[in-house]
Amino acid sequence: MKTIYTWMIGGMVAAILITICLLQWPWARSLAASPLEEKTVVQSVLHQYPGEVLESQRLDNFYVIKLERTKGKYVIKVNAYDGVIQSIKRTQMYTDAKQEPQDPPPVPHNPVTNQIQSINLTRFLLSLQRMKQPSLLQKQ
Repeated sequence: MKTIYTWMIGGMVAAILITICLLQWPWARSLAASPLEEKTVVQSVLHQYPGEVLESQRLDNFYVIKLERTKGKYVIKVNAYDGVIQSIKRTQMYTDAKQEPQDPPPVPHNPVTNQIQSINLTRFLLSLQRMKQPSLLQKQ
């Protein structure tokens, strides 16, 4: 009689453990949830990576989005169930000179600006000197 109860309790514990393990697998979670709409996934990607969507399609548990940005074309793979970006690959890189960042124009020499910078540097050095000198309270 004692062995029957042992087998029953052991079987119930095993069934509970198997159920918990199966629910933890990613494919089990994706079966339980419904996939996100394509429009929602595309908007999420555009919010993170502004550009122009050339194409989007669903393949199994992922959306594949082809995106064009100023630096090139990209293929972005997004999980269809939670919207997390799985991978980003650049398929084409633009080398157009207009799209490269320009160096800022040189600042013209201004004697007033130089004088202000010199005054600020002097003030800074004086404050450092004061910090190094012990105060009257510390001497006593």
